[in-house]
Amino acid sequence: MSVRAAGLSLLMASLCGCASTPKRTQAADVAVPSTAAVETRTLIQGLSSKDPEIRRRSAWDLAGATELQGEARHALEPLQTDGQKSVRYAAVWALSHLSRGKDEPDPAEPKTAAGDWTPPKPIESPRPEYPPEARATKVQGTVLVEVLVGEEGEVAHLAIRQSIPSLDAAAVTCVSRWKFDPARVDGVPRATVAYVPVAFRID
Repeated sequence: MSVRAAGLSLLMASLCGCASTPKRTQAADVAVPSTAAVETRTLIQGLSSKDPEIRRRSAWDLAGATELQGEARHALEPLQTDGQKSVRYAAVWALSHLSRGKDEPDPAEPKTAAGDWTPPKPIESPRPEYPPEARATKVQGTVLVEVLVGEEGEVAHLAIRQSIPSLDAAAVTCVSRWKFDPARVDGVPRATVAYVPVAFRID
């Protein structure tokens, strides 16, 4: 899977323990659920609804669109400044998952269209707790977590993008507690998507 980092590369400190011959587990990619063309058309129409809940739901569901992506991007972009925060967040998440043409800017880095861009930076990044069963069976590796960093630096949404099943829950619990200095455009906080690799190591 091709992963576009949103101007941010975060590395988690490795965990240490007293065990021998640990198993280095290769994480498996987790795809974003897709939507069909007919459904995509309906979702695009929902973006113009007067009901913010319909706009929000439609935007979230467009994250998996594989058809009409250009039209979806065009309809989603104005929602990044919607009056409802939940709609803005859904639009940012969806835009980060739609494929782009070779000459199109990355929507997660709006500096080309919206001014001076600075990425989010972690200010609280607690370490994960090693699951006892995974430690006992000497499973180690890195789980990749995709994070929607909100305008106040909160983790507004997250999803596993590279999975090690026995470590996934611990990675999600860990990253959900992270706090960030949010991304900013011309000094104004902006929601964005970032990728956090959570490393589990037994030394």
